[in-house]
Amino acid sequence: MVEALDDFTIKITFNEVMTNPYAPLVGGQSPVLQAAQFADCLGAKAQECSAQNFNPIGTGPFKVMEFRTNDVIQLKANPNDRDPAQPALATMTFKGGGDADAAGRADLETGAFDYAWNLLLAPSVLAGMAAAGKGVPVSAFGTLVERIEMNMTNPSPNLPEGERSTAKHPHPHLSDVRLHKALFMAIDRNILVEVGYGQAGRPTCNLVPAPTNCASPNTDCMVQDIEGAKALLNEAGWVDRNFDGTDPQSYLAVYTCDKAPRLETQWQGENINRFCDPAYDALVAELGRTGDIAKRREIAIRLTEMLTKDTHTIVPLVDRGRILAHSNSLVGVILNTWDSELWHASDWCRIK
Repeated sequence: MVEALDDFTIKITFNEVMTNPYAPLVGGQSPVLQAAQFADCLGAKAQECSAQNFNPIGTGPFKVMEFRTNDVIQLKANPNDRDPAQPALATMTFKGGGDADAAGRADLETGAFDYAWNLLLAPSVLAGMAAAGKGVPVSAFGTLVERIEMNMTNPSPNLPEGERSTAKHPHPHLSDVRLHKALFMAIDRNILVEVGYGQAGRPTCNLVPAPTNCASPNTDCMVQDIEGAKALLNEAGWVDRNFDGTDPQSYLAVYTCDKAPRLETQWQGENINRFCDPAYDALVAELGRTGDIAKRREIAIRLTEMLTKDTHTIVPLVDRGRILAHSNSLVGVILNTWDSELWHASDWCRIK
């Protein structure tokens, strides 16, 4: 429950023990919205509120002047900023969201924009752009992991209405953990990083690679093992046809049984794998009740290993960082992968 105590104070009361209370209303994933502006955007109507979502009213450093989807955002200083001494910039222009190549060139080669985001480009391409000297690529790592997700249920359209892709019908092939593990062993993650990610990628075997004290020490996948994968498939009876081959609590809670999409939830739910293990659910609940930091780390690592090392329901490939570029004239940019890219834009400034 959220109560307004006065014009500048709110009180949040949780329904149960919340050992990590600093999630609601303190970051980009859970912002404070103006009640009057979003009054008609509740429930099913939320999807119809493009104007409100593109032009929110608030006390941050900038106001949106123009928002072109997958292209450009024009910002100007907000006179209602919570800090009257900020921001230091009168205007700022973002480029990105659609064509990463065009965004990178606009910032790094021409210097026409202040900031270009999500520049997931081939390393050689990005290096060539940066050589023009108009801007600087920046990368940082959080919990973005490129991965293969296994569907544990049968998606066949031949099944009765309401039963396909549910726990009633296990997947005819992917229910075999040996097939998961063969994929886990056969992929060369180092090549993926070298060819496709460069400074924005690191090989990983983990679903939760950060913070490091919550990451499993699992490194079993770092060396490609084609022959081992073949042997595992042969053991399972599969024929080789061509095999040459954040605080983590909310992140890990996605894979509990109740979050599997099914008819009763109108096929809504984040657990797209339909992974379901009562022991996993019990550990997630325990994590929510646990305040001791060392114990929380222990539980988080065990949950990660249940999804990856034990069942290979998820096959992690690359720990992908965010990568952006900013013009040489824009200073003070610090990339924080745990929040919005504008988390401290009020401190940015421009030099000649």
